[in-house]
Amino acid sequence: LRVPEPFASMYPPSRISLPDNIGIPAENEPASRRRGAAAQLAEGVSDEEWRQVGASYLGLVSLADDIVGKLLSSLEISGKSEDTVVVFTADHGDNLGQHSMYQKMEMYESCIRIPLLIREPGQEHERVGKLVSHLDLMPTVCSLAGIDGSRYEGISLLGRGGRERIPSDRAIFSQYSGTYGYGFIRRAMVTERDKYVFDEDGGI
Repeated sequence: LRVPEPFASMYPPSRISLPDNIGIPAENEPASRRRGAAAQLAEGVSDEEWRQVGASYLGLVSLADDIVGKLLSSLEISGKSEDTVVVFTADHGDNLGQHSMYQKMEMYESCIRIPLLIREPGQEHERVGKLVSHLDLMPTVCSLAGIDGSRYEGISLLGRGGRERIPSDRAIFSQYSGTYGYGFIRRAMVTERDKYVFDEDGGI
């Protein structure tokens, strides 16, 4: 969370409102949650420190937003904006103290619900309120390039009917497989209605 200026000072820690579950383990969580790296990293962190963490994280989000804006402006200036597809995503989020956990390594929404922005020339912007996955990126890019992407898992998200191609009963999968020899395997399946999390030690 090393943040350059002016973003480092953009969000004063004293003005950060912490979520209600900061520093509080989830009710009835499996025993392995407290033995996992994310819980261990959160041990002994004060509310003041969590506010600094939140301020730094917001600063980094604003930094990323600024960089994406500069990229789009540069494409406009270069005259390549109408020939370029821009994809912005991430591989994970961060607990930031929620459930008394730090960093990633768990299947909570703060970790697995991530940004995905796709700018396709000539298309009106829309927000897709359905479940999508990183697996959708390959068929999406293939369809934009005029290549058959049907052999890949996932659904092409863009172009006419992209939203309609996403089934309402779709299931999305997430995983964590340990870190350099320690940590616990986590698996999750998410639908529009339910979420199932499997822990290596058998906890659910």
